[in-house]
Amino acid sequence: MKRIKIIKQGKEYGFFECQDNQVQAQLIERRVEAWGKDERWVTELSGEDITQAIETRQVEKEPGVFVTEYKLAAEYTIVEENIDAEIAAQKAKEDSLKALKDKFKALKKTDIDTVSELGDALLDLLKVLDLK
Repeated sequence: MKRIKIIKQGKEYGFFECQDNQVQAQLIERRVEAWGKDERWVTELSGEDITQAIETRQVEKEPGVFVTEYKLAAEYTIVEENIDAEIAAQKAKEDSLKALKDKFKALKKTDIDTVSELGDALLDLLKVLDLK
């Protein structure tokens, strides 16, 4: 499973989680216009701020006529995170809480007559909590 974050102007703009790479690509393709412009080549006549160019090149538009093009960075960044470990940790936490709940229910139903039985019951609870 992957979490796809969109970073725009240094802030997280949004995210979605997806398991299928094809679906992920389709979601990105549909939403990309809302996030800003892609990395692109422009000329001085484009009206864009060419002082932010990350690269330049000379392109021959007609024989003997060269134009300088400026490469501008995308206005957004796509960050892809693998969240399989996060999901597994959350599932393990839920399973531990369920086991703890079950132990408490069992403890309520148990007749504890001696201090030894109480100690055993508490040790069982500590084992579930991974404290002993």
